[in-house]
Amino acid sequence: TKPYEVKSSRGLHLKIYHQPEMQFIHAQLLIAYAVIPENPAIPYLTWLNLFHRNIGVYNTQPLESLEKLGNDFQVEHRPEYLYFKINILPGKLNAFLKFLKSLYNYKPLLETKAATYKQKKRMDIARDRFKDSIGSFWHYYFKRKDWKSHMAQKLAYDHLFPGQRLGKGLIRPEMLKKIRMSQLRDFYTSAYRLENSVLVLKGKFNKPPLTFGLIEHTPEIEAVIQKYF
Repeated sequence: TKPYEVKSSRGLHLKIYHQPEMQFIHAQLLIAYAVIPENPAIPYLTWLNLFHRNIGVYNTQPLESLEKLGNDFQVEHRPEYLYFKINILPGKLNAFLKFLKSLYNYKPLLETKAATYKQKKRMDIARDRFKDSIGSFWHYYFKRKDWKSHMAQKLAYDHLFPGQRLGKGLIRPEMLKKIRMSQLRDFYTSAYRLENSVLVLKGKFNKPPLTFGLIEHTPEIEAVIQKYF
C-alpha cells in the first residue's frame, strides 16, 4: 500500500499506511542524531536515562506514558539514531501521541534551574538516574552486546576506514568518567527533535492522528482525513 506522507509545520515527517484489516496500529519512530558526540557513551546513556525501567526508583515521563499503552514496545539505540516501535489499539492513538509529547519535552533534561518544588524534585530524580546509569552502565551494556566482539569489530573497521563514524562507537570505561549531566542535556536538546524524526503509522485508524501540535490540522492533512477516515 502506498503511504500518505506529510511533514508537519514543526518538522515531523509522517507516513500513514491505512490497512483497515489490521486490528491494531503498528507505530515506528526513527530519530536520526543530527550531532553525534565524540564520546559515544553520551547517546547511549541518554537512551538509558529515558527508557530503562531499572534505573532509579521512579520511571521517567515517557516510561509512565508507555505503561498506559501496555508496555508492548521495543527501543534500540544505534550510534547514529534511535529506533522505537510499538503496537497499540486504535483507541489508544491519542495516548501514544501523549507519549511522543513526553519524549520530545522531557523536562528533567530541559530544566537547568528549579523555580518550584516540583521542578526541584524532577531534577533530583534525573540526577539520581544519571548517577545510577553511570554506576551500572556495564551491567546494562553487557546484556545487549558482546563487548570483546564489539570492540574487535570497531577497531578493525576504524583501521580499515579511519575516521568513519561506524568505527567510532566503541565505549571504553574511561569515557564514562568524563560524562556530565549537562552533556546529556545538550545531546538531548540537539538530537531529540521533531525535524530529525520520521513517524510511520500502519494499521486500522478509528480517529485521525492529529493532536498536541505534533501532527496538526493543515489543508494537506485534511485531505488525507477525507481519504482515509
